[in-house]
Amino acid sequence: MPFDERLAEWMQQPSRQHNGAVKKTATVFRNLADPGTLIIAGGLYISGLVDHNATMTDVGFHSGEAIVASSVVGWAIKSVAGRARPRVDIHRPHDFKLGRGFGAAGDYQSFPSGHTLAAFSLAAAVTAESGERWPEHQALIGVLTYGGAMLSGLSRMYNNAHWASDVLLGAGIGTLTGRVVVRWQHGHPDNWLDRTFNHGMATPAGHGEMLIGWHGTW
Repeated sequence: MPFDERLAEWMQQPSRQHNGAVKKTATVFRNLADPGTLIIAGGLYISGLVDHNATMTDVGFHSGEAIVASSVVGWAIKSVAGRARPRVDIHRPHDFKLGRGFGAAGDYQSFPSGHTLAAFSLAAAVTAESGERWPEHQALIGVLTYGGAMLSGLSRMYNNAHWASDVLLGAGIGTLTGRVVVRWQHGHPDNWLDRTFNHGMATPAGHGEMLIGWHGTW
């Protein structure tokens, strides 16, 4: 937090804000975080059902779990903390007000960064899953996924939507949630969530439609 104001001002300097390549890159990684993370997790899950690929279904479902769980935690903290975004006043990084985030406009839901926690949830879950299944590739997968998540967080600072400490907390929540979800799921392989949602099917129904069903037990 002591560096929030300085970093926010550095990000908003005209030389960076008027750089077309930087602006386009920030847009790509902002969209990668939201809605991209849910699209990726959902795509893996549905593709796994269609191809009867249990590994792909597992990775997609657990990634989606991590994103949803971390987003709920993030929303609760945002609402309670009521922190103003840097676009409200870049010189007031300590503008918190208890409970102001509940029902308020997004300008007072800065802490933590939702885009960042979603991106790091996906990165942590996919990397943890790779350690369970393809340990020889875990380092490379981790570099790619965490690198993308980090750039997603920086894009939120570039857009003047979050302070550096918002991004840091979002990264921490996302990483912890992703790792915990995967560890718990693999430690409890017969849990009702996996029995229900990882034993489904998806098949074309004609006219561009798809039929999805589950046959798990509660």
